[in-house]
Amino acid sequence: MLRLRTATDPAWIDVVLGDFDAFLIDHAACERKASATALKLVAHYSDRTVLVRELIPFAQEELEHYAQVMDIILDRGLSTQADEKDPYVGALMKLIKRGPEQFFLDRLAFRAGRRGARAGAVEGLLRRDHAV
Repeated sequence: MLRLRTATDPAWIDVVLGDFDAFLIDHAACERKASATALKLVAHYSDRTVLVRELIPFAQEELEHYAQVMDIILDRGLSTQADEKDPYVGALMKLIKRGPEQFFLDRLAFRAGRRGARAGAVEGLLRRDHAV
């Protein structure tokens, strides 16, 4: 996960608690996508042993987080929704260069950054201050 350069503004807690169900559903999607992306990179770049050794435990950890968030979602009587195309993500994907090595680096940096470091920070604040 990326390390944030600035602390998460505690005002985000109010935003999250204002529609906690939406936060949970979005958070589950982020965890699932992080795990799936890691496995996709492992399959695509299986010759890069250091990457494979790092990404497999990462994928497992993210899948476990997904399962935990899904338990909360199901306990609350909610369900997840189909993914929607995000115009911001689409625009970023267009910036990825297409040469084999540059594509790899851009893709890895983009996918790693998309994990949602800020969502993780918000989750930490929720756990600490609101026993969620």
